[in-house]
Amino acid sequence: MRARSSEQDEVTEVVLARSSCTGQPVRFRTDRRHLLRVAQLGLAEIHIEAADKPILARDSKRQLVWVPLSKEGSVTSRPSAARIPSAEPTKTIDLPQTPRREVPMAFPTTNAPEGNVAHPKSASASPTNGSGGGINALIEEAESLKAVLRDAYERTGRLVVALRRQKKESQVVRNTLASLRQLQGLGG
Repeated sequence: MRARSSEQDEVTEVVLARSSCTGQPVRFRTDRRHLLRVAQLGLAEIHIEAADKPILARDSKRQLVWVPLSKEGSVTSRPSAARIPSAEPTKTIDLPQTPRREVPMAFPTTNAPEGNVAHPKSASASPTNGSGGGINALIEEAESLKAVLRDAYERTGRLVVALRRQKKESQVVRNTLASLRQLQGLGG
């Protein structure tokens, strides 16, 4: 892993002695804050398909995806680079490979009348249909999901208001019945 600060001319290399990789080598640029976040979350795997494709970091339960920077200006290896070993290699532990899941996201169902819910535009815009829509399809899917979640949020707000109103009405009925019981006891 190579880095260069905007204030320095020399390149610094960190040799990741305990890491392994599979597949073809890829040179890419990314904001180092993404790698810091990966380390903070303890995500053990980073998947890089190509320098211009989103990067996936994951463990068995969580995933973090981000978009790399343009390949222009990527730092190349130099003999004068300062090399920092991350640690001496230790006995390698073969972790089982987590298979990549290609499960399409299901469209939500609703009990609302047809005009009260935002539906995704069409299944053909789904990034999992193999049409190669790329980032535009992902953006469209995210916008559709945002609309569905906004609708769910609004419906939840209306439900909370209705439940609070029902709670107040129930309290009024209980108080009225208690008052009637007291009056009945006085007249009897």
